[in-house]
Amino acid sequence: MYIKPIPRNLLIHTATLKHKLAGDAWGEGAENEQVLNYVRMEPKKTLEYSKENQTLNLNSLLFIDAVNSTQPVEISVDDVIEWGGEIFTIKSIDKQYALDGTTLHHYEIGLI
Repeated sequence: MYIKPIPRNLLIHTATLKHKLAGDAWGEGAENEQVLNYVRMEPKKTLEYSKENQTLNLNSLLFIDAVNSTQPVEISVDDVIEWGGEIFTIKSIDKQYALDGTTLHHYEIGLI
């Protein structure tokens, strides 16, 4: 069954993803920056648990649509999102699929 993408008029934000590249012997690593257009940032005050059973107090949720948003080249936990003059750290990445279970619908990214 087909599920419509998140409408572009709801994806009103632009954010910058900063993905850390592998560091050198001194622990210095470069950052790869990518601008993510047509995303949605929502405040969210929840308590979640990571795979390591650590408590995460998320304060924002970033939605990246699979059709209408700029797709991240690479995204992982502990990458940084810059939005609205603030810096957030990615603590969870949830891929939400359409009802067929194979088509990616959107990402829900938990930030602190």
